[in-house]
Amino acid sequence: MFSKTKSAPGILTSIEGIPAGLVNNHNEAFFYWMASGVKNAVLFHVDAHPDMNGAVNVGRIKSAYDYDEMSPANFICPAVNLEIISSIYWLNPHSIKRKLQGLCVTETEYGKPLRSKLCFIN
Repeated sequence: MFSKTKSAPGILTSIEGIPAGLVNNHNEAFFYWMASGVKNAVLFHVDAHPDMNGAVNVGRIKSAYDYDEMSPANFICPAVNLEIISSIYWLNPHSIKRKLQGLCVTETEYGKPLRSKLCFIN
């Protein structure tokens, strides 16, 4: 399933029969998302940070091993642009006012790549 040119990050395991990748850095999760072939998945992101900062040239991402083109702070948007993820629900465990925030994905005008907008769910 994976290339031998570079080792996979973390550990691939199973939790109650569900495949799970255990990783140290958040962007390493991208490896397992892309390698699995999943498309249009819903992401439930539990973190104090959105991990959607900064730009990534998705044209440079050719395989799951390109997860190192991203950082722990910006790995989610490339997954949206590559249609691995279609919707995101973000739970910030440190937020007092709004515990659950959703990132709604919409297409931009003129056929440009997917663009995201932040929505709040009360």
